[in-house]
Amino acid sequence: MPIIIPKNLTQPPKNMLENLIHPLERANFAEIQSNYSISVLLNFLGGVHADLTSLAEIPDRALIVTSKNFPRLHDAYKVAHDKLELEENYNVFCSFEYNRNAKTLGTDDNCIIVVDSSCVEYFSDEQLNALLGRELAHIKFRHVKYLTAFNLIDYFVGFFPSFIASVGAVNALKGLL
Repeated sequence: MPIIIPKNLTQPPKNMLENLIHPLERANFAEIQSNYSISVLLNFLGGVHADLTSLAEIPDRALIVTSKNFPRLHDAYKVAHDKLELEENYNVFCSFEYNRNAKTLGTDDNCIIVVDSSCVEYFSDEQLNALLGRELAHIKFRHVKYLTAFNLIDYFVGFFPSFIASVGAVNALKGLL
């Protein structure tokens, strides 16, 4: 006997993403975003990251995704983009790494998505949709500058002696953001 799913359960409501955010998290995030000092610091760190690290190097180390060279990845991006109802399109690059992950680099207003080539090799279309949906949601909800700050913290911690760069200290620094 087939399972019948009511139509209203097969399509998520338009404001489903808003319903997934806890009210306390929404309030805390709004407070952080309204803090001028944190905003200036994060924008500065994002600029440093874009100028000096992997964001500037991506075009030399990865291929831009188009419908011709990565059709599955391109189609997955379109599906995720449409589901999140984004207006702006973002550049997606495919890097030749095997971490089976993706990352969003840059700032909230100037960012790119980088997907590891192993994702294209091993992931199903649905998994690619979810992966790109996660990255696009970071952009939509303006998390990119925070992700960039976390990446910079991890990057710079590598220059300090190990007793200073303990896991607890790094997590405490990230917690301040």
